[in-house]
Amino acid sequence: MTTPPAASDLPGVARLFGRLLVRPLLPALVLLVVTVLALWQATRLQVAVDLSGLIGPQTEGARAITTYEERFSPLRAEEVLLLRAPSFADAQVLAAFEDLILELQFVDGVEQVISLAGLPAPGRAGAWLTGPELADLSPEERLHTMRDTDPLAAQLISPDLTATVIVVVPAEGQGGDALAQRVVQAAAPFQAFRVSMVGLLAVQRAIAAELIRDLEVLTPSAVVLCLLVSLLLFRTWRAVAVIALPPIAGVAWFFGWMGAAGIAIDPVMGALPVLLIVLAFSDAIHVYHAGIHALDGSEDAGLRVRRLARATAETAPAAVLTSLTTIIAFASLSLPDSPSLNTMSYTGVVGMVLCLTSVLLMTPVLMAVLGVPRPGTREPRLFAAVVPPALR
Repeated sequence: MTTPPAASDLPGVARLFGRLLVRPLLPALVLLVVTVLALWQATRLQVAVDLSGLIGPQTEGARAITTYEERFSPLRAEEVLLLRAPSFADAQVLAAFEDLILELQFVDGVEQVISLAGLPAPGRAGAWLTGPELADLSPEERLHTMRDTDPLAAQLISPDLTATVIVVVPAEGQGGDALAQRVVQAAAPFQAFRVSMVGLLAVQRAIAAELIRDLEVLTPSAVVLCLLVSLLLFRTWRAVAVIALPPIAGVAWFFGWMGAAGIAIDPVMGALPVLLIVLAFSDAIHVYHAGIHALDGSEDAGLRVRRLARATAETAPAAVLTSLTTIIAFASLSLPDSPSLNTMSYTGVVGMVLCLTSVLLMTPVLMAVLGVPRPGTREPRLFAAVVPPALR
């Protein structure tokens, strides 16, 4: 197969871009298929919050967490409920509390419930709260007696008897969001007190929810901001499409790769998509701007292909070098002994490579398909004011 005439006289890398631009619809279709596949894989993307991942596995804090998990293995995935009431010394509130404990015991996936009602009486195995030792005392006296006598009881209920905690221990392999929802549903009918989820798992779920919200807000906001800047500079929707679609596709490729590889987004990586989009937009603007300067008033299709290919090839090294500096910065994050930073390091490198590839492949193809910049297009006045041409 011979090289098409429009690209045959181009040197090196420019010849590769020329081949893309001779029949741009075919590479455009291939890039579209790749993007659709990436979006499909991106549906598998997960958010994970592991606070221990912020520190190195050999640090004192990490060793303490590991020791805790080994020593209290059944409790490392516990759900903790905080109950608040005007006073648990009220007989009806205390009775409702005991009913809730019984209800939680029958929740699917629960192995054990640790609470004030389940503390054993001194010298025997039965429950102390409802045992004969405290039967003659009022609810308030029973609770104060338990607090004053048992250190664990003092940790489970507040001194003013208005708050208590319940620890729900899941069966092996049963912990997670589904169990937490079942526990919340089991506690919902009880109106004698207010129930809220606390503990490490609840904190991690709250962080994950905020991280998802940030991704849903910050990433589209970055796209919209870049779209507005592009529209302000070039004043044409075709130019905006040429500049905007490659960075968006690059981030889609990045999310697709993470979903396919089973890599979860953690709090440290929350700003990474925004960074990738902004840097890719910058590269796309440079490529498009080079296309404006490369074209003159000629309408010859072959000449247009050669000039766009040459302009892209001349801009590509600068885009590669600017991306390389960011890649080096990401690579430096592999030096600290922190799993989260190490993950940020290699995912950032892959993200930069994917976004750069998307810009260098899609931007010239879109320019050819959409017919922009048109021959003889002048550099926008605002752009010329912000970035004066090098030759003047």
